[in-house]
Amino acid sequence: MRFVYLAHHFKYCCVKLLLVINVKFGSILRELIEINNLTQKQVGRDLNIAASTIGNYVNNTREPDHTTLRQFAEYFDVSTDYLLGYSRKDYLSHEEESLINIFRKLDLEYRQIIYREGIVLLSIQNQK
Repeated sequence: MRFVYLAHHFKYCCVKLLLVINVKFGSILRELIEINNLTQKQVGRDLNIAASTIGNYVNNTREPDHTTLRQFAEYFDVSTDYLLGYSRKDYLSHEEESLINIFRKLDLEYRQIIYREGIVLLSIQNQK
């Protein structure tokens, strides 16, 4: 009897975990689409997935299979862990990651120059 209870409880926990992952995936996918100034229709067309299916993913009414999850990861240049909410790293575009890598390779003196110039550029941009 105790084994049946444990098996049932385990199944219940697994279902709850899948629901949490699904909710995270939909929110993360929505965010990636918005950050990249795309539409669900564009993403669907690019990945050969029906726009209604993309909508179901975003609205958490459907989960992608493993192959589709990998397609999304490659398309948005993120890891599958990120898509599933396992990675706490904020989303960075390839360009942003490249800038960070370049910045980290610079000597302290050049980093300080880049930092000061960045502040000046932001100030100019905000005046427009």
